[in-house]
Amino acid sequence: MRLSALLSVAFILILSVNAQQVSKTDSEKTPPRNNQPTPENPSTRIEINVGNPPYTQPAQPQGQHAIAPAQPAPISNGEWLIAGITGVYALSSILTYFMIRRQAKIAKSGTDAVIAIERAWITVTIDWSPAHEGIFDMKGASFGESRPVNWNAMIRMTYKNEGKTPAWIFERRASLKIFESGTRPEKPPLKDAAIIHHEIVSLAAGEEKSCDTPLSCEGIRTWDNLIVIYGVVGYRTVIPKILGESVFGYGVLMDGKTRKPLEAPEWNTNA
Repeated sequence: MRLSALLSVAFILILSVNAQQVSKTDSEKTPPRNNQPTPENPSTRIEINVGNPPYTQPAQPQGQHAIAPAQPAPISNGEWLIAGITGVYALSSILTYFMIRRQAKIAKSGTDAVIAIERAWITVTIDWSPAHEGIFDMKGASFGESRPVNWNAMIRMTYKNEGKTPAWIFERRASLKIFESGTRPEKPPLKDAAIIHHEIVSLAAGEEKSCDTPLSCEGIRTWDNLIVIYGVVGYRTVIPKILGESVFGYGVLMDGKTRKPLEAPEWNTNA
């Protein structure tokens, strides 16, 4: 961009010098004008007869001449050259504007890339707590029970900072729910999930922490109904105005112990 600006300035200076030379040449070629009256042309003098016969053109007073219509002055070469210099300057300004705009976009994309590399990223995994593995019922209900049963689970939520800067977790929600066949929505109902562990947790770059929490729900477990563990972890980073959110969703198979992340992308994100 600097080279283009220097070339434009040099070109404008050269054109300015040429414009001055051309204007000087035009001024030398133009004949001088004076305000002396034009001598009377004897051939145009009108003779007046003494008798003033009819149809004779009256004599014009001496020193009075017909005024010719004004003619526009021709545009000199110097004026054309100045107009060209103005056009070149305008074009150079427009090109400079677009170059500055392009560099601003490149700088912004570079800044966004640096933020994406340096910011904190929280990933969440769900396991069974060592205290109790799998889905269970306090009253000893069996699979395929026809009546609604209060199902329980003790999960261990593990969150890790995969980024290069610290993060602070300010929200953790989790829920255990049975979805009947064909009723599971495309996006998890995060607002229905219960808030767990209200305290703020800090995570340094690469640090990992975990917590155990009980979950429960009521419903009928069948081959068509699916029991799901889902939730969200919200966090903020050291970069102002950037909040992160990690959503997790696990389906529990019929044995009550095997858990598998749901294939739907909206149910497992790390943003």
